[in-house]
Amino acid sequence: MIINTSRGGIVDESALFKAVESGQIAGAYLDVLENEPVEKDYFLLNSSKITVTPHIAGLTEESQERITNIISDEIMKVLEGKESLFLVSSDF
Repeated sequence: MIINTSRGGIVDESALFKAVESGQIAGAYLDVLENEPVEKDYFLLNSSKITVTPHIAGLTEESQERITNIISDEIMKVLEGKESLFLVSSDF
């Protein structure tokens, strides 16, 4: 079984498909692909032994709300002349 949740492109998708279809590898779960987004007829989506999920597993409603709050708070800090936790450059 192959599981890739890191980066697309580190797995040779054509070789993976052949290995899964031939039985060399039992199956695959992929959260990332080399090129995204893919078309509905993308060959990896045509295997019952390969599951492809959107690379958004961490984007729950709660996490989106938290991210929005953090960004808003940090913008307000900068507008009030305070230092942001995520300041990259003060040359602006």
